[in-house]
Amino acid sequence: MGGAQYRISRISLTGIRTANDNDALKPVIQKLDRLADQEQAERDAIKCLPFEIKNAPANHYLVQEGDVVTECCLLLSGYAYRHKKISNGDRQIVSFHIPGDILDLQQLLLSHADHNLQTVTDVTFASVPAADIKRLP
Repeated sequence: MGGAQYRISRISLTGIRTANDNDALKPVIQKLDRLADQEQAERDAIKCLPFEIKNAPANHYLVQEGDVVTECCLLLSGYAYRHKKISNGDRQIVSFHIPGDILDLQQLLLSHADHNLQTVTDVTFASVPAADIKRLP
């Protein structure tokens, strides 16, 4: 399981997706629509993804460098950032994330996380199995 699962005691599980949760991924769909025109079939495919809604507190690591990541996090509320430890031990911030961002999509191509993903504020996110993301058209 992904890095978030290793620290499940510090993450609040809100619930598993039900048929009435089609609007839960709305921030992600809206963000994708702003970036490029989406076909309705593409929006529907995203809405059909299985997911769990989770909450994490500020300063929580969702992914740590070296984790085997089997899930993608879709940020629904709050803020997070990606960073790497550099040779002198300092942290280099690589990116900031806002609601609607897919936080660790690049992990679909890597066997282990090559960065840390940490919350800035309390966050709510949808955890989607990476295998389901890979099957998107």
